[in-house]
Amino acid sequence: MLNKILFTFLFLIFANSFAFTQESKFEVLAVGNIKIHYSLADSVTARKVGTHLLVNYPKINYAMGNSQIDTVSLWIPFDQKDWDLLTGGRIPEWSGGIADYGKNRIVLQSPRKAGYTQEIHKVALHELAHILLNNAVAKAGYLVPRWFNEGTAMYFAKELSFEHAVAVSQASLLDSLVSLNDIDKVMSFNSPKATLAYAQSVMAINFLVKNYKKEVIGNILGNFKSSKNFNEAMIASIGKGVWQFEQEWRTHIRTQYFWYFLLGFESYVWAFIIPVLFILAFFRKKKKRKQLEAKWRMQEILKSNES
Repeated sequence: MLNKILFTFLFLIFANSFAFTQESKFEVLAVGNIKIHYSLADSVTARKVGTHLLVNYPKINYAMGNSQIDTVSLWIPFDQKDWDLLTGGRIPEWSGGIADYGKNRIVLQSPRKAGYTQEIHKVALHELAHILLNNAVAKAGYLVPRWFNEGTAMYFAKELSFEHAVAVSQASLLDSLVSLNDIDKVMSFNSPKATLAYAQSVMAINFLVKNYKKEVIGNILGNFKSSKNFNEAMIASIGKGVWQFEQEWRTHIRTQYFWYFLLGFESYVWAFIIPVLFILAFFRKKKKRKQLEAKWRMQEILKSNES
């Protein structure tokens, strides 16, 4: 019994010492109610992220209904070991960031990591949007359809791109769009299909906001918080359920983004156009040469007649 007590005592001392050691490795930058934990090697990154959060946090939170959160902690690990400790070793190292709903905690990969290609301030805003959405629906964010959850995070992180429009336009033309409800299974998709699913998500949210105003996101989340039924929340907010909204959005894509698909086949288009241009240029040059030769012959004929 004494051995067990001694072991427990030593374990608690070790655990507290270890936690303190981990905490002491990091500097802390307070930005409103967000605390950014970072190593000295990431000082510039921390300030950059802090600036973007300071500007955008109030806007995103307002759009989602102004949920109240005491503190959000954001960590930028020094190395892979810290990343594994903060994420429980469950998140692959290629991931740019993760939001822990239960702890209101965001963990971001450091841009110092080899092969890092993402814009860290956008990753930070994306994960913050997930945290705020979860709090807006009383910690029931896991019940919100993935297309709405991910699309909203991408929208507020300003991740919507021209490439998304091209990909969705192509899929619409080929009748290969993913059903919005099926995007819940995105983790089982192959890479191209998953990429399309995320593109559809942010395009759908962009359409929703443009057609029903930005407040619609907060309205839907508020109604969902009360009913815990997303389809009912959509009907209460915009007068349409998810299926009806999706049909409206698909019609919009077909009519407004029809020609975008050509830009996705850019290499093939130019592979066809360039040879055609060369052929046209060749025949035009040949025609001009014939016209010039005919002009010269006519001048010679006129000269011979004069003589």
